[in-house]
Amino acid sequence: MSFKEELIQMTDKAGQEFLLNVRAMPPDKLTWKPLDTGRSALDLLQEVAQSASYVIPILETRQVPDFNAEMFTGLMAERQTWDTIEKCESVMKANHARLFEIIRDFPDEDLQQTVHLPFAGGFDQTMAEIMSYQYWNLSYHLGQVCYIQTLYGDMEMRVAP
Repeated sequence: MSFKEELIQMTDKAGQEFLLNVRAMPPDKLTWKPLDTGRSALDLLQEVAQSASYVIPILETRQVPDFNAEMFTGLMAERQTWDTIEKCESVMKANHARLFEIIRDFPDEDLQQTVHLPFAGGFDQTMAEIMSYQYWNLSYHLGQVCYIQTLYGDMEMRVAP
């Protein structure tokens, strides 16, 4: 199996596991914030539903968009409207479908091409790393959701088949 197909399968499974875990949460815990200052599981779900759309334009153009404060404010406002698991799932599935299509069509010879990202003082990443972002983000935030679950006593490990 190719890197790209493996990445698609891993990202899809991480998305399924994210949804599996948030669906297992009692409704009152979906919006609960640890210590009243942490992020809620719904907030994390809203982000991962949207985050594939951050890398799609980079993969399409091989350039980094101007990630400015106005753009981030708009993205935050958009995802606040997805106030249910079902709405987030719908957005995530649409974004994943588009991302997976782009990954499949991405030329193998361009996987090592780099772009400069302006975050954390700036750093370069390859296109392979950029296309892996959604998998990384899902995995990272799934860990946070699972931690929230342990805080209210849910110790069950849930994985997608």
